[in-house]
Amino acid sequence: MPAAEGRVDHMAVDTNSGRVFATVYGNDTVEVLDVHRGKQINVIQEGLNEPQGVAYLPELNRIVVSNSGDGTCKIFEGDMYKVIASVKFPADADQLRYDKSSKRVYVGYGEG
Repeated sequence: MPAAEGRVDHMAVDTNSGRVFATVYGNDTVEVLDVHRGKQINVIQEGLNEPQGVAYLPELNRIVVSNSGDGTCKIFEGDMYKVIASVKFPADADQLRYDKSSKRVYVGYGEG
């Protein structure tokens, strides 16, 4: 990740395509890496504000990113990396967990 500044916070993996999604807090980006080719293939920037957590939903080909800066979770289309939805939380959206059996995304948010 040649342009990454600050810390890498959380990561998610798409095991079908070999992509890794890494939130880079200092850049307000999610770096999309191809582990098969060993290189960066995209950078997601649209609507991110201190990205923290990231989850990949393989059945829907969606990427969910939590943002501590504005308390939102942005949902991105998995191939074109465009925002398709946003959910606002009261504050500091951080941890994300995807429960494949229930097809739910759990978001940890708030101070402390």
